Amino acid sequence: MTELAAGDTGLPRHHDEAAWAFYYLAAELAKAQDDDGARQAVEEAIRIRSQLPERANWLDSFAWLLLDSPIETLRDAARAESLSATAAKLAVNNPRFLRTRAFAELKSEKFEQAAETLSKAKSLTGEDHPEHQFLSAIVAARQSRQQDAADLFMQAAAGMDAAAPANPRLMTIRAEAAAVTGAAVPVRQNGDTGESLPTN
Repeated sequence: MTELAAGDTGLPRHHDEAAWAFYYLAAELAKAQDDDGARQAVEEAIRIRSQLPERANWLDSFAWLLLDSPIETLRDAARAESLSATAAKLAVNNPRFLRTRAFAELKSEKFEQAAETLSKAKSLTGEDHPEHQFLSAIVAARQSRQQDAADLFMQAAAGMDAAAPANPRLMTIRAEAAAVTGAAVPVRQNGDTGESLPTN
């Protein structure tokens, strides 16, 4: 971390962008069934992120990489939970980082803890973000509140379809919620990659 933080102040930002590039490359290679290439790309993204300074947005991005790696064996919910918790502590008023933490907690089957984290995230905005609703749908389903889960999913899907239908982060969380609630996931149109660096 010290090595990357020294010298040119723009260097860490370029490394962050490089890590995202390897993440998207891995996704494309995985689609092409080049598992070896995808694994190498993910491993390089992890290596780069491991050396970045501890800034909240970079920690959140690292956590997301470990939650949504195209190579499932390289996913690490426990480490993602730790990284996202640190990000949330460094930026206490950022609901996005709390939602990342909640997603990691859900992946670790800490459903009550995830519900508490989501409550904290919502208290910062007072509004229902589609991410929040999808994640809350997962919590409800895991707690055997199937009707609540279905209602939350439908609300989230409507909000996402209206505002950000191709957002890759939302698509991942939506797919996870759909798998738990039994809802359908729309098929992406050809050429609709939705690839963009998340804003923090």
